[in-house]
Amino acid sequence: MYLKFVKTTLLRSLRTCALVLGLTLIGIYIFGQYFLKAEKNYLSMPGNLVTVWHENMPVTVHLHCSGPKTKNPTVLLESGAMGWSSSWWEVRETLSKHHRVCGWDRPGMGWSPPPLVPIAVRDYSSLYQKALEQSKEKGHYVLVGHSMGSLFLWDFAQKFPSQVQAFLMVDPAHPKQFHQLPQALVQETTERLELLKWGPSMASLGILRWIEPPILSIRSLPFPWQQPMYHFANSSNHLSQSYKELLQWEKTWPALLKIKQQFDWPLVVLSVEHRASSPEWTQAWRDLHQELTTISSNGKMIIVPGVDHQGVLFTSEGSTFVSREIEQLTNPPTLIGKR
Repeated sequence: MYLKFVKTTLLRSLRTCALVLGLTLIGIYIFGQYFLKAEKNYLSMPGNLVTVWHENMPVTVHLHCSGPKTKNPTVLLESGAMGWSSSWWEVRETLSKHHRVCGWDRPGMGWSPPPLVPIAVRDYSSLYQKALEQSKEKGHYVLVGHSMGSLFLWDFAQKFPSQVQAFLMVDPAHPKQFHQLPQALVQETTERLELLKWGPSMASLGILRWIEPPILSIRSLPFPWQQPMYHFANSSNHLSQSYKELLQWEKTWPALLKIKQQFDWPLVVLSVEHRASSPEWTQAWRDLHQELTTISSNGKMIIVPGVDHQGVLFTSEGSTFVSREIEQLTNPPTLIGKR
């Protein structure tokens, strides 16, 4: 009799817990969907949607160009993994007073709608160039890429060398970093990638709104810029596309981007002071960054003091340093890249 009572009580408790958990998840989901819809109503897209053709299929992307059109080269921005055009908000605010500045959102990320069919990352640079051409934005360009964005623009430089005046890599990724970095650091990066796999599902349920956003240094942004950043940090489409991009890494970048002298225009590689959790790991990154300078006969590396990988864009010290380097690269006479 006693065992039956215990069993019945236990079953009732389990049912109650399951009911409470289910209602909680439903509540979180409704809360998340409500905020996503509410945000869409008051957020305004900063640029324009541009449709280009790729392999007989239309692809629509968000292109944001601002600032006066002058004889100076246009600054072409590319964000890193999980980022989009708004990642450059402070650099853009500074430069667009006197320079033409363009950035885009890769297909399915940020303001760009998901593509009709999957698009390989090796095709991004051609899409970017087509969107610029469609919008009558012409090079020469000063290419500026953060993290993995430097790899996308490196490919751009290989395909359209005559349109490039200079290249600034901001704490760049390396095409072979998963093979050349210390194994412990690679393992840590791989574990983070595994966590990202669950990001779209957690975003759909609204769970991410209750924890620290998994993307960029959102809390450091001023109010007008926080809202769209939070919106896309909780977008299942954005996080899903981010994950797909990273999965293509080892299949694409080592084969597409070779460490050899390819260009003769100025190339500056900015390496942040605090790249990893230990000095040895930071030095390993510096060695890779120094290697990247060799793809141009006019390459050099500069250490950015006092900032980390995200802080180089999302702190006033970091963004001021980056803006100053871009300003310097817009002044030299045009040098034509070579393949």
